[in-house]
Amino acid sequence: MDAPPDAAPPQLVTRAGAGRWGPRLVVGFIVMVADCAALLTEIAPPGIPTALAVIGSLGGFGLLAASMMQITTRWRTSLRFDGEALVVRAPFAVAVHPLGANLVIGRWLHERRPRPEHWVIENGRIATPIGDELDPVRIEAFAARLGVPVIDIPGDPPSVQHGA
Repeated sequence: MDAPPDAAPPQLVTRAGAGRWGPRLVVGFIVMVADCAALLTEIAPPGIPTALAVIGSLGGFGLLAASMMQITTRWRTSLRFDGEALVVRAPFAVAVHPLGANLVIGRWLHERRPRPEHWVIENGRIATPIGDELDPVRIEAFAARLGVPVIDIPGDPPSVQHGA
């Protein structure tokens, strides 16, 4: 049985990207591998150069581990549509909004914030923040594919109203 042509797609997902942690991951990896290679091939002479190579390899590993932790936490932030509901996932929380609940995505612009703040509005009630980790362009493209309107709302965003 075919779905009607105007039906919403059965599965949509948009996730937060690596952000500024991607380049840090690469730098940590390069530093760790270069210093480990210097130690294994004994290029660094004994003494202070060897100690610096050990410290560099441990520091590179630390940066690599911290970057991976941040990236995997960011990847937990997503907008999903499973065919019935809009699911807003934060790293440690989930909010489910049925598609039939008159959904709108509100967009607030504030002079103290470099980017817009997005919230899901369900039946005229401000319900769920959409994480800052998600790119505003991705949020609005996701909403367009799903057919959920994005509206500009004047005034302070809810995070500023509540002192967040």
